[in-house]
Amino acid sequence: MLTGSYADRIRGYYQQALVAGHWDYARQLIAPHATVADGVGPEAKIQPIVAAVAGLTDMRIDIQRLVESGTQVVVHFIWSATDTGGFAGHPATGRRFSVWGVEFWRFEGEQVVEEWIGLDYLGLFLQLGLVPSPWPATAAA
Repeated sequence: MLTGSYADRIRGYYQQALVAGHWDYARQLIAPHATVADGVGPEAKIQPIVAAVAGLTDMRIDIQRLVESGTQVVVHFIWSATDTGGFAGHPATGRRFSVWGVEFWRFEGEQVVEEWIGLDYLGLFLQLGLVPSPWPATAAA
């Protein structure tokens, strides 16, 4: 059983599960009936992440802000890694990226029952060179 405040448990999720790959931590944290970004339950949270990070090295999650209010925890983080094995079905680019994300967690009792995440996917895909820049090129002086 996980211990500590809700904020401590979420901080543990980022350290234990996301960075260290100890996914049993997430299975304990997230209730079987929890609504998460990609479905219901812990595996709906875990499986897309495992697939996404399989081709990344030097991965870091740096928590910028973590706020607990009642049964909710909000996290602002910076995610960075190097694409050495391909990301989202694309060939490896060898590029390093660094993007922001925000994640909202809601607890009932000891476990998370709701999660929502926002991630700067446009910034990620631009940094990896997977999409062309939507911004006009500036004229050289």
